[in-house]
Amino acid sequence: MIKILSKRGYEFSFAWIFAIFVGAVIIFLAIYFTIQIIGTQQATRDVTQSKSLGVLLTPIETELEEGKFAKIYLTDPTRIYFECKEPTQSNPFGSQNLRLSIKPPLGQRWEDAQSPAVTFHNKYFFPSGELNYFDETAAEGEKEFYVLSKPLYLPFKVADLMIIYSDKQKFCFSNINQAPSDFRRRMEQINMTNVIFAGCNPDEHEVICFGSRTSGCDIVVNENQKTVMKGSKTVSYAESSVEHDPYAMLYAAIFSDPDTYTCQVKRLMSHASKLTDIYYSKSNYINCGEAVRQELQSLNNTFASTQQSGIVPQNLNILMRELQTGGVNCGLF
Repeated sequence: MIKILSKRGYEFSFAWIFAIFVGAVIIFLAIYFTIQIIGTQQATRDVTQSKSLGVLLTPIETELEEGKFAKIYLTDPTRIYFECKEPTQSNPFGSQNLRLSIKPPLGQRWEDAQSPAVTFHNKYFFPSGELNYFDETAAEGEKEFYVLSKPLYLPFKVADLMIIYSDKQKFCFSNINQAPSDFRRRMEQINMTNVIFAGCNPDEHEVICFGSRTSGCDIVVNENQKTVMKGSKTVSYAESSVEHDPYAMLYAAIFSDPDTYTCQVKRLMSHASKLTDIYYSKSNYINCGEAVRQELQSLNNTFASTQQSGIVPQNLNILMRELQTGGVNCGLF
């Protein structure tokens, strides 16, 4: 018995096949170029926003104030990448690189910042970073970033320190009563967003402790040794002896990433060393006396050694006090 199998199908002409092929190519190219255009627009927007952020931070710098606290509002979730470049012979003040990555629309993957960095030679950012890519510190925020600006005097003004953290970060001082009373008073006056002084929750806050206690603490401040420990890393700071807030370096050491802090200390000390040279030349014309010039030289030597190591020596406070007294009396500052 023979069975006859019947096959049914549709016959396409060459014109139909060619039209489908061409249509698929056109759709592919349209999608490809759309993605490229969106990527270019994203990079352009990131660069523009990076420059805008640098401009917006300028008014936060201090003049005669003891400090400023400001909020930066964003329309989209953003990552800010901070890269600190240490001083070199060709770049004696180092540099501060800044890049932004804004979360793309339409559910696209949030890539690392690919836009060119915006470079500053006169700004010192101390980010409290959560993310680290390409040896940079990145802070990610949903809608807001917070900036605490404090002037650094050594004992003359060197620069403004800008401590930056995002709305995703929360801090709690667990035993603020053990901190110096003047520091405690100033911290309460600043009224920093997402910073509290009681009711610490280790699951929500980075817990800050004063003294030798380390259990349950993310950040430990040893006021006697002038050090701040974060995890396995310890950084040092100095207090200035001027009427302005003397705790600028302590704020930066507490809230910023330790590696960035050390790099910025090297940049600041290089800047301070150059300023000391200028004051030394000035002292020769206003009859400050040999004692003041020797104090300037000692301070400059300390700046130079700190620039190399990034470790602030404890005797820096003593040298600054000595120079502050003599420098004010002869009109140097």
